[in-house]
Amino acid sequence: MINDSELREYVYKTYWLNIEQGLLFIDKGNKEKTDITNFFRYFLQCKKCEFISEEMTYHRFTEIYNTLGTKEEIDAFYIDALNYLDAYRFLTREKTIPSILKTKFDTKKRFQELEYLNFKLRYLGSDIRLSLFMDIFVLLLKDEIEVEEVIKIFGIFESYIMRLIASGVSISGLNQNIPSYFKRMKDIVKKNNKSYSDAFAHILLSISGRNIFRNNEVITNSLQNNSIGTYVLRYVYYILTTIEETQKDIGNLLRQMTSKEIYLTLEHIMPQTKSDDWRKMIGQDYDRVYDKYLNNIGNLTLTAYNSRYSNNSFKFKKECENGFNYSQLNINKSIKDSDVWTAVEIVSRQKELIKAFIKCFPVPETTIKLSKNNTFDINGIDENKLTKTKTSKIIIEEENETIELYCRDWKEVLKVVANYLYEKDPELFVTLCDDKDLQGTKNRLLGRDKKIATYTANDIVPNANIYFNNNLSANELFKFVKLLLQKYKIDETVSIEFENN
Repeated sequence: MINDSELREYVYKTYWLNIEQGLLFIDKGNKEKTDITNFFRYFLQCKKCEFISEEMTYHRFTEIYNTLGTKEEIDAFYIDALNYLDAYRFLTREKTIPSILKTKFDTKKRFQELEYLNFKLRYLGSDIRLSLFMDIFVLLLKDEIEVEEVIKIFGIFESYIMRLIASGVSISGLNQNIPSYFKRMKDIVKKNNKSYSDAFAHILLSISGRNIFRNNEVITNSLQNNSIGTYVLRYVYYILTTIEETQKDIGNLLRQMTSKEIYLTLEHIMPQTKSDDWRKMIGQDYDRVYDKYLNNIGNLTLTAYNSRYSNNSFKFKKECENGFNYSQLNINKSIKDSDVWTAVEIVSRQKELIKAFIKCFPVPETTIKLSKNNTFDINGIDENKLTKTKTSKIIIEEENETIELYCRDWKEVLKVVANYLYEKDPELFVTLCDDKDLQGTKNRLLGRDKKIATYTANDIVPNANIYFNNNLSANELFKFVKLLLQKYKIDETVSIEFENN
């Protein structure tokens, strides 16, 4: 992309080669690979403060890179990228820690705490956190945030994610929202003179819709009634090992299980296979108890005994080699102390584990007042009375997720909605350039020719050669947005949140 061969060689040797080598890894087939596209995807999300799909990464890269006109600007771009590379490697690699990071910690214990939290979130497979946490780590590397703050932010995020998971909500739906959080955090910190952790708690507690921060009542109800034994196995391991580790200064059980240093597997105390032994112990209510509690948290634990024992009687499970009577795990104490295992014992243990879950993954506190904004379905808004109104976000309820697009004014509403729809279905969006409904009563609303004099050429969807007329009033912009959503047939699932004046 650099025409000057001397400058191109300088950039390659000084920066690009370091980035490539820093991102090399050995895959499961013992082949050398690099995740350079993934790194730049999240780096660009940090820079743009918006979600960028893997397919759009190159286009977004060229969009920024083409604005760099001098060697000094190129140097600044890559120096910034190398800072983010250190953060990315720490967040995505096992035992890859920038040497400068260790100097930020006053005690070894604090570093171990952060490093283990990072391992656990990596274990979850939650790449959705990367852009936000890369921004946070760059602040840490630049001495612009305290270690304690970073640990708090990790903990708040862990609580939020685990409460969604416990409620049976897919966390993949957070992809669209998280890239905007850091910019919002900085704005809140500056405006309110508060800490980053306080600002982050405020943002998460302000979320509405499907991804709302679950309170203790919702979590209690979910864990009482949900079959978490059918969830993704790593989620169940995460919950049980975290509860087990609450009595230790710094837990390490999940890592020991992952590395096979300790061999523990998920166990249904009342087994998945029905048997006469269990029917006799539980009684005539056995079928109902089985259906209701088999995969309930009260009936799930970790065990070291051989899996072939799992369908045996309760007495056998307690007394066999590595059975419950010999378990050193705190989560198995009530099982060890029980002579029978019926609905009474399951519910009793369920209550213990729910209480422990709430303690492990608490709802954070914020000193920043939570706003009570007004939210309306898009089809219920009076399109002629929007002058001087201010928006805060667009909420899109899809089948398995809630998308929240943050915006401060109606021109930004058009931009974020248009970008979202284009990412959703680019081909459909291109066809709208010729749609008669989008020609407008006076001027064309969007098209592919920026030379047309009847509208202002604004490249709202970068690199798509689609241009918009956003030189419109609030009422006209709303009608434009609503029409786009109608063309995608999702207008009935969209609402807009307004700021109170």
